[in-house]
Amino acid sequence: MKGTVYLGFVNGDLSLVNLDKAEESFLLAARYAKTDYPEDSARAFLSAGWAAYCQGKMKEALAHTEMAMTLHPQMGEAFFQAAKVLMATNQVNLALPVIRKAIDLDRFYIFKAAGDGDFQKHNDTFCHFLNDLRAEKYNQILPVTQELAGQLDFYRQNSPEALHDQRLQQMDLFLDTGHNWALYDLVDFSSVLEQFRTELEKKRIWLNEDVVHTLYEEDPVNEVYRAEVKYQVEEVYQEEKTYQERVIIKPAGLWRAAVTELQTKTHMVDKTRLVSKTNWVEKTRIVMKTVEFYVGERIEKEYNGLGVLINSKSYMDNPNRVKSYVDHYNQDFVLIKAGSFSRGVGSNAKSFTVYQDFYIAQYPVTQKLWQQVMGDNPSKNKRDENCPVEQVSWYDAQSFIKKLNDQAGQNVYRLPTAREWEYACRAGSNGNYCFGDKESELGQYAWYDKNSGGRTHPVAQKKPNAWGLYDMHGNVQEWCKNEFYEPSILRGGGWNTTAYSCSFDNNSNTNILLNIRSDDFGFRLVRSE
Repeated sequence: MKGTVYLGFVNGDLSLVNLDKAEESFLLAARYAKTDYPEDSARAFLSAGWAAYCQGKMKEALAHTEMAMTLHPQMGEAFFQAAKVLMATNQVNLALPVIRKAIDLDRFYIFKAAGDGDFQKHNDTFCHFLNDLRAEKYNQILPVTQELAGQLDFYRQNSPEALHDQRLQQMDLFLDTGHNWALYDLVDFSSVLEQFRTELEKKRIWLNEDVVHTLYEEDPVNEVYRAEVKYQVEEVYQEEKTYQERVIIKPAGLWRAAVTELQTKTHMVDKTRLVSKTNWVEKTRIVMKTVEFYVGERIEKEYNGLGVLINSKSYMDNPNRVKSYVDHYNQDFVLIKAGSFSRGVGSNAKSFTVYQDFYIAQYPVTQKLWQQVMGDNPSKNKRDENCPVEQVSWYDAQSFIKKLNDQAGQNVYRLPTAREWEYACRAGSNGNYCFGDKESELGQYAWYDKNSGGRTHPVAQKKPNAWGLYDMHGNVQEWCKNEFYEPSILRGGGWNTTAYSCSFDNNSNTNILLNIRSDDFGFRLVRSE
């Protein structure tokens, strides 16, 4: 308060203004609050920086403001003030990335900087920077908008409110005219787009679907089709061959010998090689024709606004679905039979064996289950209780398992070993992923850095592996039980990891400290009978 009086305020007594005393008072307050109240300390450092700036003490102004940025990295005003001081001292190249951070925190700083005298001294450079930033923002937003727009056909067709949804209209407008939008509008639209995607994923749309049975016709049919036949033929071709020959360049005379030299010459020789050829031939095959008919029943399926199936009554009622065990918390466990798998190829291949059958959960422990057992929710992303729990260490997972076993009255729950986890994840695959080696298919099975939108998602939204397990390659990395012969503790990929980090080739998630927590660390359970 004393610093504020010295600094001056609206309707304050100008005779009390003392910028040097204001700086001193704010610094004293900042240092007292630094440990227990870092955000308040940051505001005091920011005010001290402004007092120093008003005195022309630019070095001190920048130092105080940088302390504010360190203590409160989400304070846009601190980044703006730091950029302003740098502009005032003609350090333009240092100022531009700092003002960009301020704009990322709040688009208001676009206007504030544009009207500020220190920025106007470098108006041409600053305008060029804003134009480049506008183009960059547009190029960042465009593919995200195009992807989301491609998913919205379901929402447009099945939700009556879509016709009047202003955000949908804004998306269409951006795709038509966004290349001409101002930077402020692009930054504003970016935040709207993210909120829209989140709301659509929470929106539930129920659709009825006819139950159709499929029958084979009794008599098989001979079907003619064209098949590609590859073969090899021997082809004659000519190849140029070089050789050396001694040539007389001066003939012998009465008193001298002939003068010769070696010359390189060429000639063509005939050779043969095998050449692959392709031919198309007609073949026949026996096929069974199918007939579909409506059985007079309808089922209800639940989708989110983007058309992703949330829950299907037909799936839940299907006795043949992959489900081996359901515990009293309604968790689905899949029985994994003992067996072996290989890691690596060729001479580098190693075989690993899992000697006992085990049950493994179909998906990671959710926030809902953690809340039921532990009574709290440590997760950073709490937007949906069916998202995997995160911000849990290996020790936290052990505490959860102990409490779960206490409630069950027997010691049946544990973490999978790294070997069990990989065997279950592979589900018979020898490739880099449970579905093979095509990285382009990863988005069908996992949430990772290219499709997650920077957050976790509700479990079981992507395709399962061949054994019915979800989210093994993405969403959250999963703690495993430590074994002295297998040092890996975390397995799989998370919402913020690369495609390579989601693969079986990745060994970077080894020897992680067991007390580390992160918003992409989770776990799934194994149950022993």
